Amino acid sequence: MLIDETGLSVIRYFALALDREDYVIAKRFLATECIYQIGSTILQGADEIIASYKSSGDWAAAHIESITYQSSVKLTNNAYVVVFVDHLRHGGKELIHTSQQKMILNASMKISYLEHRDLPGERESLRAFFSGTGIDYPGREA
Repeated sequence: MLIDETGLSVIRYFALALDREDYVIAKRFLATECIYQIGSTILQGADEIIASYKSSGDWAAAHIESITYQSSVKLTNNAYVVVFVDHLRHGGKELIHTSQQKMILNASMKISYLEHRDLPGERESLRAFFSGTGIDYPGREA
């Protein structure tokens, strides 16, 4: 695993592309055979992973009045960690939802592994937000 400034830049650009919902650019940072672990679900391949991100973004745009994304990158335990912060507004209610993804780069400086991490209480807060706004939450059960 490579941990350096170049790798940090790769991860930052990937996260920024996701923040902007620019899936064409985001895909360029993924290794062809990248693996994405979300709870007990494993997605494999850049196409499947990008389709998952896009599906989530499309669903949010269709159901939530306002959502903006921002991210930051940090190094922890010899891994890159992206902190995703989603600002949601709907029906007069607001929520800031935070999650993390651990990312590993291969020797070609492509992301070869992603692991989604729900932070304590975040999924419950998201469910409460959707319940309070009358949105049918399609969230996964991990």
